[in-house]
Amino acid sequence: MAEFYDIPFSFSKLISKQHLDKVELRVSIENHIKGLLLTGYHSYRFDIEYGCNLKDYDFELIANVNTWRHIVERNLQQSVTKYETRVKNVRVRVKIEEVSYNKEHDNKNVSIRKKLTINVECVIRSTNQLIQLPEMSIFISPLSFI
Repeated sequence: MAEFYDIPFSFSKLISKQHLDKVELRVSIENHIKGLLLTGYHSYRFDIEYGCNLKDYDFELIANVNTWRHIVERNLQQSVTKYETRVKNVRVRVKIEEVSYNKEHDNKNVSIRKKLTINVECVIRSTNQLIQLPEMSIFISPLSFI
């Protein structure tokens, strides 16, 4: 039974007092975790610790990729564990790749960015169901999402 509000929700529906779309528990958890991963610290004024530190690494030179990957995985796992209380046994895996491409179809102007591929799996507390979120890819330097 769909009992959780879908995000993002329609402000026009809210203002006009129309029915807001609802989703199942699994989808609600997926939406919340995705939002949590895309929110930087200090972005939510009522709790400055809400979010994760991905934006802290934007434009930063990374000396040891494996060490940095473990730090990011630990940070994301701690954030999900703390703020998505409907789940347990959170496991986060991050894969880091360097991606190069030509800007504006100019073969002389090559840009290299880091691509993070994030996989999150966890267990829903109320049902003991294992869920795996859809894989999410994020580019840093500069930060952008696909």
